[in-house]
Amino acid sequence: KDAVGDAAGASSLMRESLDIFRKKFGNKHPTTATSLHNLAELLKFQGDFSGALPLHREALALRRKLLSEEHPHVALSKRGLGDVLRMMGDDVAAEPLLREARDTQRRILGQQHYEVGTTLANLSSLLMERGDYAAAESVARDALEVYRNAFGPDHAYTAAVLYRVAELRIVQQDSMEGERLHRDALSMRRAKLPPDHADFVLSLVALGTALVELNRLD
Repeated sequence: KDAVGDAAGASSLMRESLDIFRKKFGNKHPTTATSLHNLAELLKFQGDFSGALPLHREALALRRKLLSEEHPHVALSKRGLGDVLRMMGDDVAAEPLLREARDTQRRILGQQHYEVGTTLANLSSLLMERGDYAAAESVARDALEVYRNAFGPDHAYTAAVLYRVAELRIVQQDSMEGERLHRDALSMRRAKLPPDHADFVLSLVALGTALVELNRLD
């Protein structure tokens, strides 16, 4: 089966599971909320943002009724909803949700928990897309520190955020530092990924672009 078929099959199975949980537990049960959240995340991954949005809204509303506002699942739902809204271009609605999720996760999970890193990375994406590059870099560097502590210096997540910081350095007219960071990210990805992997190719192209901007083609 190809990836499209696998994804379609996964969403079909998760919809079936959600129907079963609704019938067995009702619409106001933590298991139903988790199923809603998981299906919404899958649809977001598939690019079906309009399908994911109402599911994330329902999951968040349900978790707020069933759990404390300080519960990690409520924070996850805020992040999920915020990220879908960001991807749909509604950064005004997305930003407070991502910031609330970050703050809650820091309080209950700790500053260096990997979930904090993921929320920071998503918030950095929002700020970068808005054009607030200095703020996006600051948040991305926070995410980078978290991922280095949580996963190690050579993890794929660490490399992805390092790539982000490199791009933000370049867009802020610091191509030399951007080149250095892109070389680091490329080295990390070369050690972990096959040469035809999309992330490895992305790093190659980004480094080449940085070298062109620096007029260093030797």
